[in-house]
Amino acid sequence: MKKTLDQILSAINAAFEYTFTDESGSPLDRTSSQKNASTCVIENLEFDSRSVKANTLFFALPGTHTTGNKFIRQAIEKGASAVVYQGEFSAQEKEEIASVVKNSGQTGSSPIFVKVESSRFAMSPISAAFYDDPSSRLVIYGVTGTEGKSSTVSFIWHRPVFSWRRCCQQSPAPDNSGSSNCPAGTLPNARERLYPCCSRIFKPRS
Repeated sequence: MKKTLDQILSAINAAFEYTFTDESGSPLDRTSSQKNASTCVIENLEFDSRSVKANTLFFALPGTHTTGNKFIRQAIEKGASAVVYQGEFSAQEKEEIASVVKNSGQTGSSPIFVKVESSRFAMSPISAAFYDDPSSRLVIYGVTGTEGKSSTVSFIWHRPVFSWRRCCQQSPAPDNSGSSNCPAGTLPNARERLYPCCSRIFKPRS
């Protein structure tokens, strides 16, 4: 998947408000920033700075004991071309980010900073836009409860599979048929599991 940052932000349908800022968090002119965003290539979405590579949009998510803003420096060092963050930068964060942005500017283009009210909330509509909103073209079933969830998901999932229809499932329990195209795990997030899983349904069969 490959899009520009401007294409992604233009497709979120005003799901949230955002502001372009510089590396210190100061607001930038929107018109000129959108022009820069139109040339900012995004090929990956990540919220773990250790997994960032070139042309990645990095989500600096808030945590219980720390903040993703502390890892923006590491994300930029690894090649992040854009950063979605919330809140204000501390003095130390400003210093670290300014230093790495200066170095990135000398070797290529500087990353674009997008400030939002909630970076965790913004991750879902941005992921949907990046993956061409696959859920809008799918029938989705959600299964909740105390016991029997995985079995119910498996029953639902196998019916279209046996009819030679494409589908995917996201369940805490692994699927033993070898046909599932979505990894097992609990509480999937939009970037890591849900949208990538759904988008693979529309890829041509090899």
